Amino acid sequence: MHQRLASPTIPSPATIVSVSRGIYRHVGLVTDRHRDGMPMVIANAASTSGVAEISWDEFSEGKVVQVEGFPGTVPATTALARVRSKIGTPYNLLNWNCEHLVRYAHDLPPKSPQLALAAMGLLAALFLARA
Repeated sequence: MHQRLASPTIPSPATIVSVSRGIYRHVGLVTDRHRDGMPMVIANAASTSGVAEISWDEFSEGKVVQVEGFPGTVPATTALARVRSKIGTPYNLLNWNCEHLVRYAHDLPPKSPQLALAAMGLLAALFLARA
């Protein structure tokens, strides 16, 4: 069973999509391949042992998929080639997570805003605990 989109339109290839995983949002890149009428998604997760092209339903895990957009200026074909070149690369929370992957695909500096925010929150909590 296909999961709902936050908007009714199927996103174009190389568009970044996300799904809530509780305390963070998991992101991936829509591909130009389809399974059961829905696009595949390339994502980077510990559950797939790194970068993998997975079905829409596997990516969504039953949750609503949010369309995040198409950052950067590289053509979709370039973004897809870049992300496909990383299939099989192992997942690393600090240096190579899902956010790093989609930014790499779009030729943007690899960073993880969610990870940075979590680290700042942890530091603030530690600071308050010591006060």
